[in-house]
Amino acid sequence: MTTSRIKPLKLPKPPKLPSYADLHREMAKVPPPAEDELARIAVPWDPARTCQNARPGHFQALGREMKAGQTLAIYYWRLDRFQTDERVLVQWWVLRGRVMDQRNVEAGIKPVEDGLFRRKWNDGDGVTDDDSREYVETEFVRMLTGQSWARNEWTIAVIRRHPVQPGKKGEKK
Repeated sequence: MTTSRIKPLKLPKPPKLPSYADLHREMAKVPPPAEDELARIAVPWDPARTCQNARPGHFQALGREMKAGQTLAIYYWRLDRFQTDERVLVQWWVLRGRVMDQRNVEAGIKPVEDGLFRRKWNDGDGVTDDDSREYVETEFVRMLTGQSWARNEWTIAVIRRHPVQPGKKGEKK
């Protein structure tokens, strides 16, 4: 066989990366810090990696993905090492290229939640001791979608002081 008969391999074009102006415009949709906001932690995590529709093929592969999400959340938590013993209210913002089902998003952010809010299991690293309702309550989970977030997914936890703290008036037990 001669080299004249070999056709050159055609590679697909690399995806166009978003410009910084597009990213800045999309990020402006996330509300600015409020007065009662304690911290804002952004983790480069796509909830589609660990949602119910993710089919890793084996339960150990899903376990590795969950552990990767927890580890990544701890790394980004270490940038400011915010800790509190108060009860907190968390707003979750998911920035990604395509829309996901709401329940899949809530399940997909669980590894990030475990990494950020389970200090007892992470060798003292994390915002609160545990992610139970005694320490953490989720206010909402919202998604911002757009082409600028395609292959550039982020999960942002906005941590605020809960209006009802344990031991204060008005708490129901």
